[in-house]
Amino acid sequence: MYAPHPWSARVAGRARRQEPLPADTPSRAVDERATLLKEAQLKAEQAEQTAAAVEAAVATGDAAAILQAAKDPLADALDAKLGHTVTDHAVFDQHARKYERLYLEDMDALGVRRPDVMTRVSEYVPQVRDCRHPATFSVASHVHSSRCVP
Repeated sequence: MYAPHPWSARVAGRARRQEPLPADTPSRAVDERATLLKEAQLKAEQAEQTAAAVEAAVATGDAAAILQAAKDPLADALDAKLGHTVTDHAVFDQHARKYERLYLEDMDALGVRRPDVMTRVSEYVPQVRDCRHPATFSVASHVHSSRCVP
């Protein structure tokens, strides 16, 4: 039998978000709560679909099918448990490049010119790490010479 994934703990939070709000709750808070409820419902449905797919794969006894069906929860669990031990960041670079390529292909299909320069935050991690003080780092800030420049 398939054991529930940690996502199921998040489903419990959905019940708390379904409790009635006070009558004087601002409309923005009501809208935000509605969005959170929709997101939680989607996640719960996805977790149920994954669990059903894993159970069906387990019934076949096909290891490859089991791994394929359980790849998302397995990836989440492995990342949570061992992600901090990754020393070769090439896998992250390959992942980012894949989606960058797909994005550029979509823009090409739409007739959008390619950028002259592609700046990646991953190339500036040490500088971004130095920008920890909330007063110096904002959306309008940019990274320059290992310090944050507003």
